Amino acid sequence: MDYAAEIERILAEGRRRNALLLDEIDEVNRQTAEQCRRLAEQWETEAAELAERERQQVQTREDRLRAAAGPASIPIDDQDEDEYYRRKSWLV
Repeated sequence: MDYAAEIERILAEGRRRNALLLDEIDEVNRQTAEQCRRLAEQWETEAAELAERERQQVQTREDRLRAAAGPASIPIDDQDEDEYYRRKSWLV
């Protein structure tokens, strides 16, 4: 039995397996980087959409508050109303 040849064969097999594992690790790293990039883009898009929705909700809320504070929501002065009904002539 040639021990040197057997050792060389075992080392060559180890190197081959090591190279395969390194290739697999590189592929996993590449896929991970691609997935991270896609998720970052998706997150940016969703964050922008959420910010726009919130901005629209704030705008709608402000519009409603302005409308509620408009002249239609001001209470009628009872004194003015009494004067109106106490007029002597309704033809005026």
